[in-house]
Parts: sequence; structure tokens; C-alpha cells
Amino acid sequence: RSRPDSEIEQDKSVTVQVSMQGSLEMIYSALHALENSRPLILVDNLQISYTRTRYRVPDSNHVDTSYRASYDAIAFIL
Repeated sequence: RSRPDSEIEQDKSVTVQVSMQGSLEMIYSALHALENSRPLILVDNLQISYTRTRYRVPDSNHVDTSYRASYDAIAFIL
């Protein structure tokens, strides 16, 4: 069903460009939290990439920050 033009004009959205760096588990956890959030937040243009660091020394206490994620988070204001 299509909506009248007056309703469409009242729809407002906010888009935020998000960049984060961390382990795959950390990124997955953040995306999972968005999936279950209210109000609804849509994720668009998701890109996840592996980043190499030439001088990284493995350490048992080292927090894995090998991945970068960027996406647009879109929230609708009702």
C-alpha cells in the first residue's frame, strides 16, 4: 500500500558513518547489539577488512585488533 505524500514528507532519518577496529568477535557483538536494538537501526555499506601490522609482536595479553569495520547506521525518527 502506498502512503500519501504528506506521510512520506514526515519521515525523517539520521545516518551515522561508523568505523571500528577490533577482533571479529568484538565487531560481531556490536552488530548483534544493533540487530536487537529499539528503535530499529539499519546497517548499510558494511565493509570488514583484515589489517596487517608489520611490527605486531604476538603476546598472550594482546587484544586482537586485526579487523576494521565501517558501515552506515541509519535510524528512523518517527
